[in-house]
Amino acid sequence: MKLLLIRHPKPDVAEGTCYGRTDVPAQAAHLEEIAAALGQRWRNAGTTPHRVFCSPLVRCAALARALTRNADWPEPTLDPRIAEMHFGHWEGRPWSEIPAHEMQAWRADIGRVAPPGRVAG
Repeated sequence: MKLLLIRHPKPDVAEGTCYGRTDVPAQAAHLEEIAAALGQRWRNAGTTPHRVFCSPLVRCAALARALTRNADWPEPTLDPRIAEMHFGHWEGRPWSEIPAHEMQAWRADIGRVAPPGRVAG
């Protein structure tokens, strides 16, 4: 079994913004182009997925739908378990405005320290 992981295209959000679970779209300019190129690459390699899973966030689902449509693969299954991390009170704020002590505490122990106001899930 092969597992292929794809990251969504660049989101349509101001550079330097913390956007984890915030449902911002991908920049539309290259979405179909990227999906077509990935689909062609995998077809050339003889890769055909049995299942396609993606985050329900629009920037992820849009790429998954374009990819499966262009490659004639199964419709993607939206799975909230693989949605991006929720950054709590940091969501939608510029990284530069996040208090340094909060960021340092999180970075020092990412497995146990959550951003303030983080919603589980």
